[in-house]
Amino acid sequence: MKALIILAPIICSAVFLFVSFYSNKLRLTLDILAYISLYVFGIILSLSIHEVLQEDAVFMTKIHEVLLNPLFLGAGAYAGIYALYLVMRIGILYKK
Repeated sequence: MKALIILAPIICSAVFLFVSFYSNKLRLTLDILAYISLYVFGIILSLSIHEVLQEDAVFMTKIHEVLLNPLFLGAGAYAGIYALYLVMRIGILYKK
């Protein structure tokens, strides 16, 4: 499982890179999905913090519940892979 966690982002970002050079429509799709995932990630985090402040709950205990939200984890994972893809893409484009 550790190998999957370590290798999957590298492999996925390389696939994103290949796909982005192959098709402009697919690159636009990757960009739109990244926007949506960052939006979802931010909204879930903001709502969780708002809930903690409204309930005057213990921050550290309550806020860690957000880490169990599969939508939060999925959005964060996609955003992380997309960030790695952008670093690779920028590196390749500026080398030319």
